[in-house]
Amino acid sequence: MSTNLQGQCREMRLVFWERILRGAPLDLIEIDREILPLVIDSPPMERMAFILLRAAATLADTGTVAVRRTLRIAIIYWFSNTSVSPGKDEGREVDLFALRLRDIIGLGLTWREAALAFGVNPRDYSAYQRLLRKLRVECANQWEALFGESMEHVVEVMSVGQD
Repeated sequence: MSTNLQGQCREMRLVFWERILRGAPLDLIEIDREILPLVIDSPPMERMAFILLRAAATLADTGTVAVRRTLRIAIIYWFSNTSVSPGKDEGREVDLFALRLRDIIGLGLTWREAALAFGVNPRDYSAYQRLLRKLRVECANQWEALFGESMEHVVEVMSVGQD
């Protein structure tokens, strides 16, 4: 996959992640139409990023209110910890609802900070652990439905390639 296509794919994924964060309606057909042609023949990591987005969109659509809230907290937590810059500004006041997803990238928020923004108990990680289990199952289902093979097989192949 060329660097240009990777960038285009990443940008499209960000658009959809932001929509999930905002609680906007999202259709898998729309995600597939925009991103699947870009990743169908791409390396496994690009396809996995696509599958994670599909799985999250499915949970955002079918999950309970608690699952959707935990997913939104997780999105803030995950994206704030990508490209984290050194020298995080401690004690800052961040209005996570006023920010765009791009503004969250690199903030380096803790789970506690992200959870507090949604008014949930920041010391209770059980909802996050349940979400991760649901995402793993949904990712495996989405991978097999789209690519016709077990995701575990691909993960094993990738692990061998990294050794």
